Amino acid sequence: MSARIHPQARIIPKIRQEIKDSGLSHREAAKVFNITRATAAKWLKRDDVQDRSHRTHTLHTTLSATHCASRSICRSTTLLNYVKPYNNHIHRAYL
Repeated sequence: MSARIHPQARIIPKIRQEIKDSGLSHREAAKVFNITRATAAKWLKRDDVQDRSHRTHTLHTTLSATHCASRSICRSTTLLNYVKPYNNHIHRAYL
């Protein structure tokens, strides 16, 4: 099974591995591979060469019980999709 590559990724995992294995400094790797120093430094310090998720891992929106109930009523009356929050936490996309 092949790994899925981000559609906007300019550097494929094979090149990322070459950057890591090159033994160059981030400045030298940036010149050799024609990438920014920040990108070279990022791939040199990472343990793996696969894309990582850009989605948030924690939700920062907390709803009160009243707000949650009113959203539930609003969504059920307008026939919109609604995901029941866990511990009164809900993603902002569902607000």
